[in-house]
Amino acid sequence: MKMRLSILGRKVWNEAQRREIGLRQAGEKSSSAKLSNNDAENIRRLYAKGVSYRRLMDDYSVSKASIFRVIGRRTYK
Repeated sequence: MKMRLSILGRKVWNEAQRREIGLRQAGEKSSSAKLSNNDAENIRRLYAKGVSYRRLMDDYSVSKASIFRVIGRRTYK
């Protein structure tokens, strides 16, 4: 009996394969990156010093979600 991957399982597997062989770019290497790795480090440092999300959003011209992902190290690890 052949095993079949579900559609979701196949997408997850394909994404893992892309990352493993280097086809998936992350951080500032991504073609859609709006921040540099240096910007991300500065955002984390400023947030730790008490700078608000709103100020960071305005200073770097990105969304609250982007700031949240940078601070939480979901992007720009």
